[in-house]
Amino acid sequence: METTELTLLCLQRSYNIGMDAKGQGLLKSIGAWERVESHCAEVVGRVDYMPGGDTPVEVDFIEKFGYPIKVIQRDCLTAVLREEIEAKYADKIAMLYNHECSSLLWGAQPGDPVRLQFQQTQRIVQEGEVRGARPTVVPVGEPISIVADFVVGADGASSRVRDAMECDTEAEEVRLFFCSGQICRK
Repeated sequence: METTELTLLCLQRSYNIGMDAKGQGLLKSIGAWERVESHCAEVVGRVDYMPGGDTPVEVDFIEKFGYPIKVIQRDCLTAVLREEIEAKYADKIAMLYNHECSSLLWGAQPGDPVRLQFQQTQRIVQEGEVRGARPTVVPVGEPISIVADFVVGADGASSRVRDAMECDTEAEEVRLFFCSGQICRK
């Protein structure tokens, strides 16, 4: 019987999120780092395997950057940040669970508030549904509207926010601004 050697390389998104000095600094600036760090593991380096190279290259983060990288599991980070929001900002930030953004309408002028419409959803399990398959989600109840001064488009792969930001670059006026800066807490 003939045998064949098979090398399989499986690349996938890491379950852990690594936080460098910027990420750590941001969480410190909003007062969330202490809570997040208590759930982190420290990573002092990594081993890189370069294409065509026979020898792995060790990268020491402390030597290279002057500090260790901290990693945390994605779902743990979400839970810890949720705790932080509930503990410190419950009167300022509303969190909706099992809702999807169904539409986003820009204000008439730059700087005007944005109106978002959300639909509560419910996951239903179909007979014979394969575990890990994309779930079937159905709307529940009436949509709700929220007016916001600031919108962060972190609503997933089928992002309504991102879709609303895409625009016709041939139009006379493009009212889409990408910026970077600091937001000061009062």
